[in-house]
Amino acid sequence: MEERLMKISQADDDKDYVFLMSVLTSIKIMDDLQRLELRVEYLSSVTSRIQIEKIFCCLLIVFPQHLKVCAFQLHIRVSKF
Repeated sequence: MEERLMKISQADDDKDYVFLMSVLTSIKIMDDLQRLELRVEYLSSVTSRIQIEKIFCCLLIVFPQHLKVCAFQLHIRVSKF
């Protein structure tokens, strides 16, 4: 019982968890096709973001100062460089 309460309180502190739980009700009322479309759009968005980060990291090697400013403005992680 105490362990479950601890997990709940940790989840309340996790902003990602709170956000996902807030959209869960909307997702539950979708039909199967709508949920599938949502998943496809989400995965496409994540894939695009990963590809953009990889491109920026490669270009940082060639144009480090210029792209660090762009990356900062786009909130792309460039901590490796």
